[in-house]
Amino acid sequence: MTPGQRFKASFFKSLPIAAGVLFGLLVVRPPAFLQALGWPLYAIAGFLLVVFLVGLVVMLVAANLPSKLELREREGSLLPGAVGSLVSNLRALGFVDVGPPRELATTPPAMLIAFTHKDHPIYATIFQPGHRATAPTFEMWSVLAGGRGSLTTFTTVGALTAPRTALRQIFPKAEPSEAFAKHKKALSALRARGISARAVSASTFEDDYRAAFFQLRGEFFRRPIRNAFVTLWRSLSGKSAELGLVTERPHAAAAIDELASS
Repeated sequence: MTPGQRFKASFFKSLPIAAGVLFGLLVVRPPAFLQALGWPLYAIAGFLLVVFLVGLVVMLVAANLPSKLELREREGSLLPGAVGSLVSNLRALGFVDVGPPRELATTPPAMLIAFTHKDHPIYATIFQPGHRATAPTFEMWSVLAGGRGSLTTFTTVGALTAPRTALRQIFPKAEPSEAFAKHKKALSALRARGISARAVSASTFEDDYRAAFFQLRGEFFRRPIRNAFVTLWRSLSGKSAELGLVTERPHAAAAIDELASS
């Protein structure tokens, strides 16, 4: 990590703490000219807090979904224990490494390990956030034929909104074997509707990953304020309408019908 990257990481990490202290002082020990406001002071403080949180979400998304995506080969071959365990589990399911681990130029830089399955049109990616105390996550995803959409299986609740035909299904804390079985089940159900997934390979991974990355970024910044509220709510509540098999959720039916008819 360069000095500039370290500064950005420290800035975004300390900003919420500093803001919390500031708002706490504003409410508990306000300056004399604010004390004269009485109870409206708390309403003003609450409003400013919401404005700050929404603005912070937009800043954090901009930092972690940069307009220019850099994927660099990661220096060193040592993998953290939890990451190494996920790698072994995915390989045991038939996933094959797509080159060496990569460094994703987010704030702070994160680690990305990519795989393709030897028998199915499925990518898998392991993501290790830059904050070492944060556990790694993995996901499995397929590109629907014709680039009409995608299917992604998560094991954690995704906070960011996705485009309409970017189908998602979430199974909290699922092991790789369970997530793999659920992903194949959803692909089979989509195929029965005439929606197939195209073949994937090591040579197509980076282009597909970049396309998905910028699609997600574009969707967020199309309506940043609204999406910031959604992201904030999902992050705080841990809830999402994307829980469960996508082909069995009523709210996803319209998107599937659209894919089937296109």
